Amino acid sequence: MPFLRKKIFYDTQVITYALAGRIPPSAWKLVSQYVSARCRYCVSLNTLTELVVGLARGDDSHFTENANRVRFLCSAPKAVFLPLVGEFVRTRVFHESPRRPDYSHDQIKLWPRIIMKARDKRELTAGLVSLPEPGRSGIDYGFNLDMLVRQVQSGKDAHARALNDLRTGTLRRPTQQQWAAGVLHNLQIRFTNSNVASLCSALDAVYQYDSSLYDLAQSNSYDFSKHDSDWLDSQQLYYLADPSVFLVTFDSKIKVRTTKSSQFSRILGFEELKALARR
Repeated sequence: MPFLRKKIFYDTQVITYALAGRIPPSAWKLVSQYVSARCRYCVSLNTLTELVVGLARGDDSHFTENANRVRFLCSAPKAVFLPLVGEFVRTRVFHESPRRPDYSHDQIKLWPRIIMKARDKRELTAGLVSLPEPGRSGIDYGFNLDMLVRQVQSGKDAHARALNDLRTGTLRRPTQQQWAAGVLHNLQIRFTNSNVASLCSALDAVYQYDSSLYDLAQSNSYDFSKHDSDWLDSQQLYYLADPSVFLVTFDSKIKVRTTKSSQFSRILGFEELKALARR
């Protein structure tokens, strides 16, 4: 089997801690050099989207600060931009052609360039950003920030409704195979026993994470609206469908909820990544 170079991506908390100085600069330099030299640095669309939503919800006085978080995430020269998780699974697991070319690597890598060129939120949302690059002269770019915020909130709301339906008994708790069949339907992949088995294996961490939430759904003290980031954490785990991908996080609950997963070893705490960099 050919050597697979680790593909490393960070969740939002890692980027936030690094910029805030909660990760010592010496430690950040150590892991950054390790990732650059021995791994492939990837940018999760989920992490990028969270940062852009933060920019959208922030006031104008913090625009430069919020835009800098996007720059910090995406500044590695050879960063690989991971697409929508559904597209990722379709192409990596089932070798299907992408359905959303607007979320390809080449399109997503424009996001930070557009954001960093904008002088303020008004210029960004009005589509008045110019990129001084070959082949892009005379073209203005922008972002529909409101639409992006609505899309993320819609995903969180749908996830909370499903968990509430499990709590009330309106929805029955699925087995892993039933869960995988539902994902296949959403991905528009043909239902076969083989495809179900492939998906159960490729998305084991996602299922184990969701299963832990099903357990919480039985507790009336668990307020879904106060834990809406659970949905985003679950989305990050879809990238583990590629056996060379590793998620780096400070969020201990992700690790706790995926302890039983066959993919657990590819969910790294930052200290674990630092230990790898020191070898």
